[in-house]
Amino acid sequence: MADQKISELTAASTGASADLLHIVQGGTNKKLTVQNLMENIAGNVKIDGFLAFDGTAEAVTAAGSAVAINVTSTLCNITSSNTTTGGNSLTLANGVQGQIKIITKISGTHDVDVTPAAFTNGTKLTLSAVGESVTLIFNNSSWQIQSVQPHDLTIA
Repeated sequence: MADQKISELTAASTGASADLLHIVQGGTNKKLTVQNLMENIAGNVKIDGFLAFDGTAEAVTAAGSAVAINVTSTLCNITSSNTTTGGNSLTLANGVQGQIKIITKISGTHDVDVTPAAFTNGTKLTLSAVGESVTLIFNNSSWQIQSVQPHDLTIA
């Protein structure tokens, strides 16, 4: 196997984070994990196509008691089921620098309050109608709004 050229190897169509890549750096052969490559890209990255978040959206039901939205899933779909005003309260813990969180109300007729632990734009935001969505980024130790849909989402 040592006499085989890299160009003669079977091509891989995917890579796991611990998989090894061969690189030549400063004239020396070295190994690099896929994870280290993806975590340490210096410079611009061009994507020819679309960017999609992998994994399943977190499903949260706001049903009358405080529920924590996780910070491990990028996407969060909310259903409101409590008829008590102010009873649909969700919390969002602090994330990590640069983390993106997209929260969308997908069903239910009752308001849902989302209270981030640290929130640059106020203390909470309220999703009232199905289809309302907010995209947040965790920056400088606080969640910050990047976009809202529709543009009249309630922020307090």
